[in-house]
Amino acid sequence: MWVLLDQAMVTGCSFLTNIYMVRKLGLESFGVFVILYAWMCLAWTWQLALFITPMMSLTPMVQDLTERKAYLLGMNTLQFVFTLPCGLFLLSGTIAVRGAAGMQMAIALAGAGVLFQLQEMVRRYLFAAGRAGAAFANDAISYLGQLVLLGLFAGLRMLNVTSCLWAIGVSSGAAVAVALLSGRLLGTLRQAKASWVRSKQLASGLFLSMQLSWANSQGLIMLLSVLVSPVASGVLKISQTVLGPFNVFFLAMENAIPGRASEHFVLAGEKGLFTYLTKLAFWGEALMLIPCLAIALLSGVLTKLILKHPSHEVAVQICIQSAYSLLGLSFRLISYFFRTLQKPGVLVSANVVLLTGSVCITLLFASRLGAIAAGSGLVLGEGMALLYMYAKAKKITSDAVNAELGVI
Repeated sequence: MWVLLDQAMVTGCSFLTNIYMVRKLGLESFGVFVILYAWMCLAWTWQLALFITPMMSLTPMVQDLTERKAYLLGMNTLQFVFTLPCGLFLLSGTIAVRGAAGMQMAIALAGAGVLFQLQEMVRRYLFAAGRAGAAFANDAISYLGQLVLLGLFAGLRMLNVTSCLWAIGVSSGAAVAVALLSGRLLGTLRQAKASWVRSKQLASGLFLSMQLSWANSQGLIMLLSVLVSPVASGVLKISQTVLGPFNVFFLAMENAIPGRASEHFVLAGEKGLFTYLTKLAFWGEALMLIPCLAIALLSGVLTKLILKHPSHEVAVQICIQSAYSLLGLSFRLISYFFRTLQKPGVLVSANVVLLTGSVCITLLFASRLGAIAAGSGLVLGEGMALLYMYAKAKKITSDAVNAELGVI
């Protein structure tokens, strides 16, 4: 229940934050914010691949509780140190693009990026340690705090792209400070080294996969800004925001399903793991189909509520993103199969398929269709990648069963 409540609160706040910003800033300025946020997400994918994802998948396999605690603290130490080069990357990259005139924005982006990553470290650690209630409280400080700060900046007539970044940074920093005062979060260097030894095989394989995943989402938004305009990037982002409530389920899965998947693999091998995930996918798709259709049918009404005026492009993009979210559920669940088996190479190949489909369609049709081309490319690419992963998982399961029968 805590997991679902947390993701409902996080997704709800993110939804309201994006809607508030697009209404106050306008599509063009919001598009600029989206591009900067995409760079921040790139640094976050590094942390996600190297530390968070291995931690969420491998922690349940560590049976000894003392050893598990040491592993988690060691991973936190690695993440804490890792935020420094990420901040320098964001700072130097923004200055390189915008020059001295962009110094204030560069500092805001670097600060927001570092503090956001640290807060992600805290929340994932609390979930992995079985302290979901504490994770909910920490996320409340961060995400509700963002809304409060945005309202404050707007009331003071200080709301712009830079202040929006500071709203993320200050609220995330407050949550991290509370967590640091509440108990021990960091381990020793010896624990950090041991944690990396345990995680590095999965982490190194996931790194490329996560970069391709970023290219399929945030990278595509940046490509749209180059091929069309920041407005097109804003259109794609705001349509994704409308489908944001589904992230309640997606992010809850990320906090809970990897651990359950590891348990099924330990107890029943590849066949048990595959059966567990495919059943979840079947029932999950059945559950999501009705709200996806409802959102598509109400896309015109939703567009008017968000932008205060009708927009055919946004309405069509909402319909496309409904289909993308529906496929995304099965895509995520099947990916847990390969993460559990520590076969990230399959995930890399699947993301290459997805990226190829999305980029090709975008390049071919963006000049005529704008954001609609990018959305359509995502749906096509994801469908192809999902079929590829399902076929690979089916073959691995079949080979494992045959090998077991051969031994018997």
